Amino acid sequence: MGPAGAPKEHLDIAGKERVKERDAELLRRVAAEFTEDQLKPPPAYLNIVRDACNPDDLDLDKDEVERIWRAASGAAHGMYWTNLDLQTVVVGDEYEPGHFRTTSQPNPYLMLEALQAAYKMTQYAGLKYLLFAGANPAERMLSARRWLVDQITLKPDTDPDVLARLKGESPEAS
Repeated sequence: MGPAGAPKEHLDIAGKERVKERDAELLRRVAAEFTEDQLKPPPAYLNIVRDACNPDDLDLDKDEVERIWRAASGAAHGMYWTNLDLQTVVVGDEYEPGHFRTTSQPNPYLMLEALQAAYKMTQYAGLKYLLFAGANPAERMLSARRWLVDQITLKPDTDPDVLARLKGESPEAS
């Protein structure tokens, strides 16, 4: 943060230099108390995303996840290139010889790919957390399904066998 709490990116060049100098001074003052590794800045988001793909039992390719993350990050930050990469162009009528009407549509396959990668990472992290905490994942999932059945509004014609399976009961018992 800069003067009066202004984010560093909103300062003029001289203000940014003052912030950098204060950061450097702080590091010099605490250098005797901490190791060099402890004073390193945190890793960039991209490194964190790539490192999250490291476990052998997580079936995600680092390069594919990086591509997905860059596209999603670019879209979130309003980058124009994502309009080209994340959409498909549909060619319509030829309104004049050699000139066609076109429409751009979001590419649902790329969206699905991003959602599937996020799902895999989230599921993996949740299950690892349960295991490291000493919990039985099967018991916790059954408890979550039972809670969900009690919380959601169900259609009157909901299949009783589906409800029984969600509750962990045998369908014949319901």
